[in-house]
Amino acid sequence: MTKELDDTGTVAHGELPGVQGWELRFSEPGKSIFDSDYSETCFEGFREMFDPDWGGKELRFTQYWKDILDSNLKCAGLSCHNRSVDLLNQVWVDADAVVWPGEKKWRKERIHCYEIHFSGKQSGISYKIDLTYDPKAANILARRFEEIEKADLDSSDDSVILGFLETFKDLITFTVSWYNPIDTWDHICIDPAGFSSWPGDNVVSVIFSLRDDLNSALHPSMDTLRRSIRNSMRIAWAEGESNISIYRMHNYLSAYDHIDNFRRGRNTDSPEMHRMCRKFMEIFSDPEFPHTNKLRFVETTDEGVVLV
Repeated sequence: MTKELDDTGTVAHGELPGVQGWELRFSEPGKSIFDSDYSETCFEGFREMFDPDWGGKELRFTQYWKDILDSNLKCAGLSCHNRSVDLLNQVWVDADAVVWPGEKKWRKERIHCYEIHFSGKQSGISYKIDLTYDPKAANILARRFEEIEKADLDSSDDSVILGFLETFKDLITFTVSWYNPIDTWDHICIDPAGFSSWPGDNVVSVIFSLRDDLNSALHPSMDTLRRSIRNSMRIAWAEGESNISIYRMHNYLSAYDHIDNFRRGRNTDSPEMHRMCRKFMEIFSDPEFPHTNKLRFVETTDEGVVLV
């Protein structure tokens, strides 16, 4: 059941699934929830509070937020952008993420704000993507987008469309944080490399990377993520959010140290750098690694990188 949008293009908090029933129950105690137009939704709101075994809550909220993002983030005339939104809706569901309204703070009233919450599969680190969408920027870009697409097809490269994506970079913006229970949300400086794709695609890439954060950090260019993970993984593990062994965790940390030490003064794209990273990725593809209680890698002359 999807509610109609209000004048701002969003759904008010009081109209979220289940909330209507609770407000009705306490504002008019003598009135049954089944007297409202939202009887089915209200009943589900009560049921999910008292029946922990009911499996419909997650599915209902997932479809609800997919519908909201589909309605509020798309723009007529921007087919490429709209496909990015479709992909985003698929990926956050696959990542077992949760979506809810974000804080507008100082932003203009027209801006749509959402938070996407999910955790690393192995690390247990809780991540948050704060996403904003400017429908005014989308509408302006859409007015002559057919001409932009045609000119881009006529060009020898993608310079036309890339130029417009850079100009309209605020169409969708996002920031990334991880939850530090000792302090608060800590910002992770993740900046999309240029404007090589639609902004929704960049959000999708970040979700993919952070969902598999421990392996993503094995890539040579992920130095910012490696710096963040050194603290966040230890905290999440100590708090019981991660099920990996302390030996596997320390081997990941040791691999990150090897990559960063090797990178110093070298080209990130060097063949040697990529060979080392591929070797680590191959090692950690075994979910049972390490098979012994060894904590770190060392470089040897004869055997290369080995566990000690």
